[in-house]
Amino acid sequence: MISNFLSAKNKIKVSTRFTCLLSLLLLSSQQKVNAGWQVQWMDDFTGSGLNWQNWTAQIQANYNNEVQCYTEDDSSANRNYEVSNGTLKIIARRQTTACVGLGGQQKSWTSGRINSKDKAEFLYGRVEARIRFLNLEKGTWPAFWMLENRIAEEPKKNDNDFINWPNPGAGEIDVWEWFSNRPDSYITNFFNTSSCGAETLYNYPGGPADVTQWHNYAIERSATTIEFFVDDIKVTSHDVTNCAQYKEPMFVLLNVAIGGSLGGSVDPTLTQATMEVDYVAYCSATDSNDSAYCNESTTGDLDDDADGVLNASDLCPLTSLGASVDVNGCAADQEINVAPSVSLKLEQNNQEVIEVDAAKGLVTITAEVSDPNSHDSFVLNWLASALGNAQVNDLVLSFDPLDLAVGTYTISVQVFDDGYPSLANTGTLTFELIANQAPSAYISLLSGAAFVGTTVQLSAAGSSDPEQDSLTYLWTQTEGPDLNLIDASNAVVSFVVPELTENMQVTFSLAVSDGQLTDYAIVKLMLKKSPDTETPAEASAGSIGTSLLSILFFYFIFNTLVFKKTQAHYNKV
Repeated sequence: MISNFLSAKNKIKVSTRFTCLLSLLLLSSQQKVNAGWQVQWMDDFTGSGLNWQNWTAQIQANYNNEVQCYTEDDSSANRNYEVSNGTLKIIARRQTTACVGLGGQQKSWTSGRINSKDKAEFLYGRVEARIRFLNLEKGTWPAFWMLENRIAEEPKKNDNDFINWPNPGAGEIDVWEWFSNRPDSYITNFFNTSSCGAETLYNYPGGPADVTQWHNYAIERSATTIEFFVDDIKVTSHDVTNCAQYKEPMFVLLNVAIGGSLGGSVDPTLTQATMEVDYVAYCSATDSNDSAYCNESTTGDLDDDADGVLNASDLCPLTSLGASVDVNGCAADQEINVAPSVSLKLEQNNQEVIEVDAAKGLVTITAEVSDPNSHDSFVLNWLASALGNAQVNDLVLSFDPLDLAVGTYTISVQVFDDGYPSLANTGTLTFELIANQAPSAYISLLSGAAFVGTTVQLSAAGSSDPEQDSLTYLWTQTEGPDLNLIDASNAVVSFVVPELTENMQVTFSLAVSDGQLTDYAIVKLMLKKSPDTETPAEASAGSIGTSLLSILFFYFIFNTLVFKKTQAHYNKV
């Protein structure tokens, strides 16, 4: 079974297991905040891309008159998220964009904002992130912060998450916020309706340059106390015993805001600003160690399925109690989970293509997924905000390219299996969107002298299309005596010259269409009473693309006329 990632994320076994851990924590609300720490959840940003099983890109966010557009772009040349060398980079870039998450609103910057809502939420314990910010120019505002999980912000699971900020269920705690217009310090802060907590300013000992160095920023929460730390320094402590808020799970947010009422004026020389994150981790209190930090060093020697193989080495972590296992922690009847593979197929109007024509209708991108573990099911997360109007139906993403700008597009999909541990893979497709080009109409006289009783044939067979599109034809008489045009919708049309009392001019228009664009040509002929009358004929042609009619003249040569819309020749012997 395949289902959309946002609607099916609860099915991932890691999430179920984490919920169990969280439930145990809810039963122990009076834990010590200064105990040792045991990691229960961590994203250390290994691999080559952001793990969307842990995060959601909050592209609808638009606050404080900020100038950035938040995106989900983690793959283009101007991406706002990059995972490399074991760290996440959230990159704000100066570039004008019609912001997809804000209904096409024009913004002068793009940036990243991710949250862990509905994917990783924490009550009491320690939440820690190791962060550095690489720019000191004015106008930036990076942050590591938390919100209560019933706030009415994306993603919405409709699990009572309809509370407006900062009411109970939607309160805010700022663990680390740095304003480049006040660079010597950072703040911790509270926003709620219960008068709990207050803003605290921490002055960097080394001044503004300290923000460019790695620091561990953390919050420790219990039912009675909330404390903030930078490295091994306690910044401040708040008694929340009588606070009506902060008694329910919260999720993490990471973002880089630009400008606005709090970011201030942006340095005109600044074109890019980067927040780098080494890890984000959540720990519960433990008596098994005295660690002051919550990171890789405090993962401990856990063996959740009690099979004698520690979690860090256990490839089959759900072994039945008492089962005999091998060195990988797998029983004889267990298979090791293998990551799924995924590729993407591009089609337009049910034809596989390598580029997309803006005028040729519906485009589909199909995810072709396979997994050696035949019993696994999958969830998908499409990363396609650049397409704007894209519709997702499980394995298939579809869009109408007509309103998109010509250029290069990169689309990705992440596929997660429901094995344990859950594994993922990413498929990426890059294609060019091109503008449709008009056909070129061309008329020639195939046979017949244009005098009474003869049959005249006109041909559009020389018409062409630069993209080899199928063409349709329509011949129309616009001047002269009424003629019976035979096969007026074919490439070749004919008519019989009727009885005439005098030589008469006739005009025909040819419309050549590729289904989207049309080009026109015009030919003028002089019909003669008798074959011994030699009267010049004339022709003209026009292109709808240029709205220009070029009047061209030519004569009969041995009673044969040849017309091309760009040139005409006259010879006489």
